Amino acid sequence: MEKPSRIFKYDNLKFVLIALVVIGHMADYYPGWDKVTTYTLTRQYIYAFHMPLFIFVSGLFYKNKNVAQKVFSFLFCALGMTAVNTLIKIVFKRKAAPDILNVRGIEWYLYAMAFFYIGMYLLREINPKLLLSFSFLVSFLIGYTNEINHFLALTRVIVFFPFFILGTIINRDKLVELTKKKWLKPAGALVLIGWAVFMIITRDNIGKLTSVFYCAGKAAYRLLPDILIPYGVPLRILWYLFSAALGFALICLIPDKKLPAVSTFGSRTLQVYFWHTPIIFALVYSGIAAKMTNTFTGQLIYLSLGMIIVLVLSLKPFAFPTSQIMKYSKRRD
Repeated sequence: MEKPSRIFKYDNLKFVLIALVVIGHMADYYPGWDKVTTYTLTRQYIYAFHMPLFIFVSGLFYKNKNVAQKVFSFLFCALGMTAVNTLIKIVFKRKAAPDILNVRGIEWYLYAMAFFYIGMYLLREINPKLLLSFSFLVSFLIGYTNEINHFLALTRVIVFFPFFILGTIINRDKLVELTKKKWLKPAGALVLIGWAVFMIITRDNIGKLTSVFYCAGKAAYRLLPDILIPYGVPLRILWYLFSAALGFALICLIPDKKLPAVSTFGSRTLQVYFWHTPIIFALVYSGIAAKMTNTFTGQLIYLSLGMIIVLVLSLKPFAFPTSQIMKYSKRRD
């Protein structure tokens, strides 16, 4: 049987998304990011859609095969990340007492992937569209409690699960065909530029906007400003729709052809995800990041280092250990 041709749009998209992840973390892990407008705007712009889209793309390529091995592979990668990040904190004499059960770091995505595979396997007999509706309902209700918040990242797992389910429902080939409509590219560009313009215009109130997006997207409603707490569910619905619109806009802009380096590196996002935080921690803990915040140009240079980190970590030597771990999950695919 002839192997289906590779869809380069998704490789290109994953490269862009991992770049956004790294640049977003460059801003997010800077102490006092909310005091530096450049970092605040960058963080808020990216966080509005990058992880929902990343999880959606993961769902597009979900296969109900070899599930146990894939779950263990994601968990091993998560534990490996925790170990590496703990080591770098020890080197710089920072607090390093990881709580594996209460996931606050970026390992949450790997825990989430493990739970998504478990959930899809256990609920495989349920109609996917019905499952999607039920997952939305649970995500709305989970906002009323703070009991599980960081425990195994379950709050974020539940809130992001609909994006993964939606990815398993949508045919990835038909999605590519849909995005080929000529009017969608300028429309997508307008949506993304419009979001940037809105962020700049409202920069004086960016702290409040950040709070609303954080709570609507992945936290308890009680953390919203008091006046907005009664509107937790509508705000979460709005967050889903807004994130989906921004994500679809970006998909429309991504070219569906093989791009030098970009398409190849787009298939190596896990190794970048695994290794990028130790580098960011080193920049922050060494004081290099702080020295760059004195000028706007320095801030841009600091954020642009994220792109260099992505390119370097996409090289083959950095495939260890994620490549070896994930091979275990693919041996019978």
